Amino acid sequence: MAEGMATLGPDKAAEVLRQWASLASSGAQQLKGAAWEAMQAFIGAAKPRLAAKESQMRELLDRSGARLAPIRDPLLTDFGLHRWLKGEREEAYSDWLAWTLQQIGSVADILNVLGIVNANVPTSALDVTANVTREVWVLPDGRPPARRLDLLVKCGETLLAVIEVKVVSPEDADLDKDKYYGQWARSQNPDAATILLALDGAKEVYDDFVLLTWERLCLNLRRLLPKLREQKGKGVVAAALTAAFVGAVEQNLLGFSDWPPDPAVSKHIRASLEP
Repeated sequence: MAEGMATLGPDKAAEVLRQWASLASSGAQQLKGAAWEAMQAFIGAAKPRLAAKESQMRELLDRSGARLAPIRDPLLTDFGLHRWLKGEREEAYSDWLAWTLQQIGSVADILNVLGIVNANVPTSALDVTANVTREVWVLPDGRPPARRLDLLVKCGETLLAVIEVKVVSPEDADLDKDKYYGQWARSQNPDAATILLALDGAKEVYDDFVLLTWERLCLNLRRLLPKLREQKGKGVVAAALTAAFVGAVEQNLLGFSDWPPDPAVSKHIRASLEP
């Protein structure tokens, strides 16, 4: 068996090794009684490819660290063991997202982070500090029952965005109430954005809510970190806590890690370094 596995190409062997590493980190029972002789064959076949990928990953992490200094790249701090940050704790991620958006401050930067490109916002308002509110109760039809929105983003009294936060894919989430949230948002401002923050989905729009993936949000935040670091009165502390939020999402929700080398993670970091 080991001889057959050793004939695998380095790419395939590296992929299998990544899957085994994932099982090991999760404490999976499948590893009990594993054929370690076969695993040694996998390791031998994968070594050259893994070494090249690790070198690429380290180079990208070094470039990212230099760009964010004195903050480290978010993937270099382990957020996977913190109970508060486990994937199912949706409220924790919503709270941290609200805080992060508030630290970003300006309407222009928040719109950019949320991927809102066609906002009908006066140029004079783009530098205004936005207001971010959590768990707002509203009456979509003007009568009970009241419904609770995850996050609202406002510029003064003008509603800019309603954000519904899910830590699963849209197909696995309960979206039945979103149509009511959309109706309410349009009644406040016809140009308000309605955003569904979730993992990858099969569609771009769900019940009038535009999908913003967690991966895209993290990428947008990574690109903004140097600017946030230079803000007066907030600076490195706000940027570091925002980077921690990014790291928690990338590790717990997206399954990213700095080891073993993963082309998807390298692509993500490389994209964050682009202008």
